[in-house]
Amino acid sequence: MFARPAVILLLLCMFASGAAAMTGVDSGPRDVPPGDAQRLGLLCRADSATARLWWSELPGGIGTIIEGGDGRCATVPPLVQQLAASAERARLRARTLGFPAMRGDAPPPVLRNPTLVRALLRQSPPLRTRTLLGLTSRTRGAFLAGMTAAARRRVLRGTTLRVRRRLLRDMTAARRGRPSDFVGGDRRVDIVVDPSGATGRVNDSRPAAALCSLGRTGGRKPRRAFAHSYVVVLVRGGTAPTAALAHELFHVVQCNMAVNASGPALLLEGTAEWFAAAADPAGFVTAPVTDVSGGTALSGGSSRVAAFCSAFDPADTSGLDAYNSWGVWAALAAGAEPASGVRTVLQWFSGRTNRRSPDDLIGLIGADRWTGALSTATTGLCGELRAPYTGLEFPGEVRSFFGAGRPSVSMGAGTTTIVPAWGTASVIARWGTASGARVTISAPGISPATLAVATVAMTPSGPLAVVERGVGVEVDVPTDTTEQAMLVVIASPSSAPVAVDVRVAPAAVG
Repeated sequence: MFARPAVILLLLCMFASGAAAMTGVDSGPRDVPPGDAQRLGLLCRADSATARLWWSELPGGIGTIIEGGDGRCATVPPLVQQLAASAERARLRARTLGFPAMRGDAPPPVLRNPTLVRALLRQSPPLRTRTLLGLTSRTRGAFLAGMTAAARRRVLRGTTLRVRRRLLRDMTAARRGRPSDFVGGDRRVDIVVDPSGATGRVNDSRPAAALCSLGRTGGRKPRRAFAHSYVVVLVRGGTAPTAALAHELFHVVQCNMAVNASGPALLLEGTAEWFAAAADPAGFVTAPVTDVSGGTALSGGSSRVAAFCSAFDPADTSGLDAYNSWGVWAALAAGAEPASGVRTVLQWFSGRTNRRSPDDLIGLIGADRWTGALSTATTGLCGELRAPYTGLEFPGEVRSFFGAGRPSVSMGAGTTTIVPAWGTASVIARWGTASGARVTISAPGISPATLAVATVAMTPSGPLAVVERGVGVEVDVPTDTTEQAMLVVIASPSSAPVAVDVRVAPAAVG
């Protein structure tokens, strides 16, 4: 059985604006934490301007490892403050980009029923009163809110002052949008801080999760009636995954737009990762870290770059390709109105449950526009380690992780790799200890000019020039180089798989 939170912390200033004044008060019976928060035991609560954070540090809870609390909820732990500040920054960034407000709960619908209005007006005031009072308070409030002002005056005419006040209170409550099943009790986005994975929603490989629920009305043309969402964040090890939080908060935006249950993963996860890069660049760009075995590993945005440059297939739904598409979305968002393209695509998928394939998505965007953005992303991320639109720069060490597990070709030999439609593929070209080399890339049916734009060649030290030559393109490795291998990345210039031939030969003389 769930125990009510012991204390509400009211943060009187937005976390994002600096130090927040805090006042502790006893919680009331109306507190409604998200269901997952209840698994943490006794709860503390803190409110920022648009977010509500829940965590446990009280006796009997299992979340007492969050450092900085006092065991009485009177002091907000630094990690919780950091998450609240990140949530506010993400909200402001989303609004700047033109997206709707991040709300844990969308406004409830108003009921427009002209037939019922006409029926009420044919009734006497006493019968009309009985009819209205026979409805639930929420239904009659939504019904009155859906009327024109003139119709409402006519419906209420002849009722007693006491009845009119009661009905108008119901209407005001409906307009404010505070039905009793709101998660958290209002429209703030609820963020559950989980230090141990006790909620069952997060773990070391999934540091944050967003839950979205959409209600719909019936009829011939169902429409969204109500939406609510909340976020769970893992803070194991004393760190706050702020970029992951920004990603999940964009899922809240998608939920408010009624696309979280209808769009393809390539859209939902790709745009959420694009937003994380834009809203929290410091948290998104990560340097290689030492793993438990003593080696080095990538995480966050850096791992996305390495994975994208190694291989990216937008039709693959079994892995992380949807997330790795964020650079393409960044290229698509570039322009005078950066988010207009992303926003338009999300709006198009609102409620379209029968359009979930990558082909549906790319068909909406346009083949030329997608392949152009794919090429821009490949050139920026794989060649320059710089993200389109956001301008994020990734550490040079990331190049050492490109091409992990990719096919390779050695001096004097060739190989063929298949580039998936709308995606990327790569080959490692090796020349051993020889002085320099010439790498030739060709693809039947693809012109040298097109292939040159779609190809990036780079060593761990940086990119090399790709030039048109003969029936394909070539990359000349300087004879004085100390490198012995390069990664060749090809961005698909076609709506069908493309066979690309890669060959390595000794450096040309003269």
